[in-house]
Amino acid sequence: MTRLVLVRHGRTAYNVERRFQGCRDIPLDEVGRSQARALASELTGESFDRVLSSDLSRAHATAAEIADALGLAVETERRLRECGYGEWEGRTLVEVRAERAQEYADWLENSVPAPGGEPYPSVRERVGSLADELVATHPDSDLLLVSHSGAIKMLIGHCLGIDIAACRRFYLTEGGHCEVQHSVELGWRLNYLNRVPRGGGD
Repeated sequence: MTRLVLVRHGRTAYNVERRFQGCRDIPLDEVGRSQARALASELTGESFDRVLSSDLSRAHATAAEIADALGLAVETERRLRECGYGEWEGRTLVEVRAERAQEYADWLENSVPAPGGEPYPSVRERVGSLADELVATHPDSDLLLVSHSGAIKMLIGHCLGIDIAACRRFYLTEGGHCEVQHSVELGWRLNYLNRVPRGGGD
């Protein structure tokens, strides 16, 4: 059986301000660093074979905190990057909704990408390819993946066969984690969604 624990990075200033981060390399804020420590404390009693992380610093710093507690190294995996939001990156949700109302409505209701942004099917394909690869190469392993809200939603959707519109409705807290597992007999199963460590909230 392959078990994937999927961690969303800790909080950043952009999360507080409700700005589209996408592929901008925004660091953890003080609360985000606290959330990373809480994750490390909660997960330190578990046994993992590998820790893989998005190359963006907010995810990598979260992964490093956990990996250090586990005595493992962080392996960078670009397929775990967040969805790119193109021209919207750096802008607040309120600004985009007010200034680009139709674009925002198309994104919210029909999953149309932001101008210059990455389509959700593309995100799903890249994170899905990683999940499939890990199942094939690690049929009996526990793996920790540190990523971003949009990417994790697409990965879970790929694994469980949930369509893009539905899995976009998952709520994933900064510094929270989810778990899916794969077995030859049963295929993919969701064990839990959006578990937040004690002391990891803001």
